[in-house]
Amino acid sequence: MGLNNRLFRKKSAKSKAKKLEMVLRRLTRGTMTVEQTRQLQSVLGYRRQYQMQVCSSKQTFRSAVAPSQDVEEKKMVLTLLDGKETTENALLATLVCRQVLGKIESTVYFYLPKQKEVMRDDPRAKEAKEK
Repeated sequence: MGLNNRLFRKKSAKSKAKKLEMVLRRLTRGTMTVEQTRQLQSVLGYRRQYQMQVCSSKQTFRSAVAPSQDVEEKKMVLTLLDGKETTENALLATLVCRQVLGKIESTVYFYLPKQKEVMRDDPRAKEAKEK
């Protein structure tokens, strides 16, 4: 399934770059740093359209980007953000290109770790310490 949007092809490079930035911000709910956004923009560019999918769990993400076991399927996997420079619970992004019915399908998969709730002071714990 190729993305051949005629309107996309007619847009200016500046407009395409801005759209990519906006889509990345929306998909990742604003959790990406400026450096991560720049890194994705430089690798993906703005000359092509990509399908983008957010995976709900790390396991779903891993299975989506795993190398194909099918000999007939041609699949290329490129890690864009691996989270190695940050914590274990980091944002992950991988580009997967598959050949489907003679056309190349490019999908960017994201995994967004769930934000831990901010620990709040328990008023009962404060009362126990005071006694």
